[in-house]
Amino acid sequence: MFLSTIPNSQFSFKIRQILSFNNWVIHSG
Repeated sequence: MFLSTIPNSQFSFKIRQILSFNNWVIHSG
């Protein structure tokens, strides 16, 4: 996955959080 190539781990962590949250919203909606 391309997120692991991002040097700023905090930034990639935030992106992963947002993606998983969007996933949850899509599946629960």
